[in-house]
Amino acid sequence: MSGNQATPVLRILYRSKAHPIRNTALSHRAIEEIVAASRRRNLADRVTGVLLKVEDTFIQVIEGEQGPTEAAFERICCDERHSGLVLVDMTTANHRLFPAWSMAYVASDELPPRLQINVKLKTIAIAIETRPDTALEQMQTLLE
Repeated sequence: MSGNQATPVLRILYRSKAHPIRNTALSHRAIEEIVAASRRRNLADRVTGVLLKVEDTFIQVIEGEQGPTEAAFERICCDERHSGLVLVDMTTANHRLFPAWSMAYVASDELPPRLQINVKLKTIAIAIETRPDTALEQMQTLLE
């Protein structure tokens, strides 16, 4: 066995709905706090990924070694700030799709009105239901 062999990574793709707080959508500040905490923890656990918010829908990919990635997903599943979580895909891969991001975050409602980004986010949200591989590729190009 070669010392140069890459360690397989577990990749999890899911979607969920933002859970309203006091009859309003999850605030931008609350989401920023979630992302900041996730970045710190993911950096320590060597978990990478991306979180997209399209209107009230979250689409997230997390990837890393099996133990830390499963633990991160378990925390996500137990988080009451969102609901209707659907596991879209869970797979083992030979490489990371988002190696540079402890947690990239893109939201359609926080960016200046850039039609192209909003169109890409909507396209990803639609593709995730029927073509997860295509959605993952589009997520990569969005961050390039």
